[in-house]
Amino acid sequence: MNGIEHVLLTHILASKDSFDRFLALARNGDSMVNIDGKENAELLASAAKHKGLSANVVVEVNVGNNKTGQGPGELAARFSQCISNLEGLRFRGIQGYEGHLQLSKPNFEERKKEAQISLQKITDTISALKKLGLDPEIVTCGGTGTYNISRGHRNSARFLYHDGQAVLRDRTGGERLCTVHECTFDRSEHT
Repeated sequence: MNGIEHVLLTHILASKDSFDRFLALARNGDSMVNIDGKENAELLASAAKHKGLSANVVVEVNVGNNKTGQGPGELAARFSQCISNLEGLRFRGIQGYEGHLQLSKPNFEERKKEAQISLQKITDTISALKKLGLDPEIVTCGGTGTYNISRGHRNSARFLYHDGQAVLRDRTGGERLCTVHECTFDRSEHT
């Protein structure tokens, strides 16, 4: 993929064309995509199976954004178990995006408190997954407003952080929130 080894699409695919484009990308490298519902999972599994592929998927967990995702804990774990049994899909992990906290909570301590609640929902989901015999390889979380909170949250899974615009320069405040080194995922820390 032109030097890019790993791609995670953090949006839900919703059409045959989007499944086909994703699967074409997946043929050329380690690509993953979020899923959050049975119909979506079945459509992607069918498309992947038809092309002789196994699509890498990350289950979207609703940690408070209330837009997409399975409920945290047992709900997300049971859904993950179902999709791990679908031919054409490979369960890789979970995503809990704290989109509702990114820039809507200007007070850092308030944002940190609410982000920790979201992170606890991720931890609860990981525990529920392990009870069902599933061990997520990857857990994704964070964003421009929570990267520095999420980065302090550790578990046995390999965490990937959505540092958003923070690594470049956040346009809302005009100042860089972190250096490239601080915002870049360091595999040695989390493997």
